[in-house]
Amino acid sequence: MKKFLLLAAFFAAFTMSAQEFTLTEVTSTPNVPADRMNNRQGFGMQGAFIVMDKVLGQINSYNPEDGSLIGTLETGATASWPAITRDEAGNIIARVDNSWPGNFMADTTIMKIYPVGSNTPIEVEANIFADFEAENGRCDFFSFIEGNVMEEGVLWLVTAKSTGILKVPFVEGEIDTDHIALFPVDGARS
Repeated sequence: MKKFLLLAAFFAAFTMSAQEFTLTEVTSTPNVPADRMNNRQGFGMQGAFIVMDKVLGQINSYNPEDGSLIGTLETGATASWPAITRDEAGNIIARVDNSWPGNFMADTTIMKIYPVGSNTPIEVEANIFADFEAENGRCDFFSFIEGNVMEEGVLWLVTAKSTGILKVPFVEGEIDTDHIALFPVDGARS
C-alpha cells in the first residue's frame, strides 16, 4: 500500500508540474512577406521583436501587434551568418565578422554594440581565441549577455569545434581579452 501511495503521489506531482507550462500565441500571419524570409534569430525586448536578417546583415524591429516594421539598424555584417544577442541592460550586440573558419581570430571589428537609446554602434575589436585557437570556428551566441556590456558583462558562447563553453567578459564596451576563459565540457568534441 505504501508503494502505491508513493507512486500515486509521484504521478500527481509530475502531472501538476507539467500543467504549469502554457504557450500562448500572441500574433501570427499566414502570409509572411518575402522580404522577411531571411529573418532567423531574434528576441523580444522593450515591446518589440528584434530580429536579425541573415542575408542583409541588418537588425529589424517589428511591432508585435501587427508585425509592421518599426525600424532597421545596418550592421555591415560580412557574410550571411550574422548573430545577435542582448544584455540585461537592453544593449544589442551583433556579430559582424562571420568568416568561417576564422571567426574572431583577426583584430578586426568582430562585433558591434548598439547601446540603449542609440542607433550609433560601438565597434568591438578583439582576438577572442588568442589562447584557445583549437576552439576557432563558427561562433554561436549562447543565450544573452549577463550584466551590462557598457559597464561589466559576460558573454557565453560555443563554437563549431567546441570542447567547452567560452566565457568572454566585457568591461566598458570592450572585450577583456585578459580574462577570457574556457570551461571544458565532458564528452565534447576534441
